[in-house]
Amino acid sequence: MARILCDQRVVEYSVEFKLKVIDLTEKLSVTTIQIADALGLHPIMVYRWRQEYREGRFVAHPTRRISMAKEPADKPISEKEKSELKRLRQELAKLKKE
Repeated sequence: MARILCDQRVVEYSVEFKLKVIDLTEKLSVTTIQIADALGLHPIMVYRWRQEYREGRFVAHPTRRISMAKEPADKPISEKEKSELKRLRQELAKLKKE
């Protein structure tokens, strides 16, 4: 979400968080000011993110940061996915033989 960059209160928000806020402003029938207030953001910041998004400036930049978040557990595979996986493995084996 956000991280403090120095001793002063300077916060950097992730691109994913910004995109979620922009998505909220477009999908919900509330004002941008209400969304900014609910999230503890300044409305001008949200307006600026929306403008940057329209201009295509939200691009994933290479980073050296390492995520310390716990990886989500693998979800169980459905029967449809199992049968598709089996079919693909058979097809791969067949292609390898050729």
